[in-house]
Amino acid sequence: MTYSAALAEAYASAPAVQVYHTLEIRHPLISPPVRVVQGWSGINAKLEADAPENPGETVEFIAFAFDVHPPEVAPGGSPRMTIELTNISRTILAAVEQAMESTDPIRIMWRQYMDSGLTVGPENNPPIDLVMTSIHATPMQISLECGFPDMGQKKFPAITYSPQTFPGLIQ
Repeated sequence: MTYSAALAEAYASAPAVQVYHTLEIRHPLISPPVRVVQGWSGINAKLEADAPENPGETVEFIAFAFDVHPPEVAPGGSPRMTIELTNISRTILAAVEQAMESTDPIRIMWRQYMDSGLTVGPENNPPIDLVMTSIHATPMQISLECGFPDMGQKKFPAITYSPQTFPGLIQ
């Protein structure tokens, strides 16, 4: 994860700076995406220029109670992140239940903003983009387990070297 210099300094020196943790829950059946911010007050914040939805726009994040347990850095296995949403609204629960019936994955984007940078973009750029791997829901709480997309299925290197794009390969 890449932090901005300002956020790294805030974490290192612990000044009186407000850091907003936000989540964006995306799925083809959830339109618009569910955007929440941890805390008692909603915020309007600018998204990064290459955001999957509303790139570069200022969007509203609704105040919500949730806990984020960031992925651990550990040898072996794929890092997992747990998100617990409490006192969920019927709207969010209905949207997640509808999305669960689809074969398309539910994606979660975790962004962090500082109060001084709401009009600039997220401080962790690029934001962490995860895929929901499991869910446990009760009428009052949703617990989401998320992981990174299946890196083992991505081709490496990402570029396909062919004579059409790299004429120097022809001898």
